[in-house]
Amino acid sequence: MLKFFNKNNYTKIATSILAVLISLYFIYIINYSKIINEWSLVELLINYQGGFVRRGLLGELNLFFEKRINFPNLLFSIFTISLFYFANIYITFLRLLKFNNKNNYFLFFFIFLSPATFLFYIYDLGALFRKDVFIIFSIIIHCFYVQLYYEKSNFISNYKKKLFIIIFILCVITLIHEAQFFMLPFHILLSYSILRNVKLTLFYYSFPVIFFLIIFIFKGNYLVAQGVRESLTHYPSNIIYQDYNAIHFLEGNLNLVIGGFLKFFFRYTYLQTIELLTAVFLSIILFWNILSIYFTQFFIENKSLQSINLKFFNDNIYKFFFISFLCFLFMGFDPGRAIHILLMHIISLYLIFIPKKIPSIFLLKNNKYKYFLLFFLFFYISSWTLHHGYIGISGTIFKSGFFFNLKIIISYIVKFLSDIISFPIFLVDFSKEYLIFNSPVKF
Repeated sequence: MLKFFNKNNYTKIATSILAVLISLYFIYIINYSKIINEWSLVELLINYQGGFVRRGLLGELNLFFEKRINFPNLLFSIFTISLFYFANIYITFLRLLKFNNKNNYFLFFFIFLSPATFLFYIYDLGALFRKDVFIIFSIIIHCFYVQLYYEKSNFISNYKKKLFIIIFILCVITLIHEAQFFMLPFHILLSYSILRNVKLTLFYYSFPVIFFLIIFIFKGNYLVAQGVRESLTHYPSNIIYQDYNAIHFLEGNLNLVIGGFLKFFFRYTYLQTIELLTAVFLSIILFWNILSIYFTQFFIENKSLQSINLKFFNDNIYKFFFISFLCFLFMGFDPGRAIHILLMHIISLYLIFIPKKIPSIFLLKNNKYKYFLLFFLFFYISSWTLHHGYIGISGTIFKSGFFFNLKIIISYIVKFLSDIISFPIFLVDFSKEYLIFNSPVKF
């Protein structure tokens, strides 16, 4: 059994998991028109045809490609989002395997198989095709650059130059979704830990702040929303003119959503609150504590590191996290999506600091808790799902996204092989419930 725990087997398993994950994304993406959530669909279509407004950049580009190059409905937006999904997955895969040791393989299994990270979009279709992927890409690419080059002698001087590119990316993403602004504290923390200069750091990050203020000023009104609707006459009117969709919210302003979370908070029952707190524990708290163990080991190994102020980073990360958390709280952001975005930022930051020595509690040959950890890992990945909306109200965490997707796979295997193999009637009937890609096209 111990032979199972060698580096070659870990590499094969990790590569197989990556291939399965990418395959699942590919299957869902090519069937986007049958499974896309109506809110996600409408949000992707917001454009500047009624005037400059928040979240309009991607929709404006999508409209351009539809009219000028005859792209099918939403194809440009779906293609762009898909590229960023795959980029986030692959870059994180490269970061985890940087040192190619078992230390990283435990993190790989834990991160890539968690219902709160990359499987979040697969386990809850309401989270799929949202603009959150761009926000997560910005922190992943920022941290990836730092991780690649922080050991170089000229790192700080090069970082000052490359930071302009990061800032440009943040500004563009703010035009796609204004929630990028609320994730700036994580970027500021990382940049200040490197630059060690308050004025210089504030100068860099004044640009995305200005972009957000411009978006806040041009937050929308009825005429803007009507102009957007009129530019989308080639889409079903019952979707475009539906009340309380993403376009409808442009008729007001950002004040409509401020405090939205508090409003729902008072609707939470005791059991629903337990679900919400459990989701926070299984995602942010659990990952934070495990990654902190890795950071502590990294700190011990790199006390003399000059390129990054590790002490400042370690002493202040929770402060910057709570700033972003409070911003999400008052913006009424979907709690499940907020947890996912915050978690991906925490993971991405901590992955910069992967030690060379394996922390003693994880998957060592002489670790007597090794099999318990594997047992825990299996139940962790298979026994819950992070819902994208108001956890406990609009969706429960106490269901298995892992087994749901397994049933989908088995159902399609039964469907495709039913002409060749005779399956029991109950299995054929049961499988019809999980043929989710057979639903009528939405548009």
